[in-house]
Amino acid sequence: MADKHFFIAGTMQGSRRDNIDVDQTYRREIESIIHECFPDATVHCPGRLMKQKLASQEAGIRDVLHTLTDQPTVNPLALPASIQALTACFHELTDLAGQCDVCIACLPNHQASMGTAIEIYSAWQQGRTVIAVTDMVRNLAMLSCCTHIVRNFGDLRTLLLDMRDQPFG
Repeated sequence: MADKHFFIAGTMQGSRRDNIDVDQTYRREIESIIHECFPDATVHCPGRLMKQKLASQEAGIRDVLHTLTDQPTVNPLALPASIQALTACFHELTDLAGQCDVCIACLPNHQASMGTAIEIYSAWQQGRTVIAVTDMVRNLAMLSCCTHIVRNFGDLRTLLLDMRDQPFG
């Protein structure tokens, strides 16, 4: 079996107004399930990749983002270089979602995420397998751009085990 590439999408900040990300432990659990089902898989985690790429700029990025809250108009192209690097990284990661064999998106507690929606759409546009772990089964974006919707990690594990001998896409 050829090495499969998986992309873990999911809520990082969601609709929060503060600079604190939502609990990211779901990423480790999904990665563990992927490696259990596909031991040779390559897993791409955008949270980890973004931290690696932008670690030296993280504090400055958070400071600038915080100042945007009070601005009546924001021109993203006029923001500092650190924010330009952040947005460029976001574009690279959404492109990566579309290059992987499987995009697994975790949207727990009915928490929507615009970034996750774009990652899902990128993968769907490229004909990739898109799996959502969510209870948002009536959400139009989920119904339109996912190949599978499961409600929990146990169902994800079962689905991935069933997919081991099937072609993706």
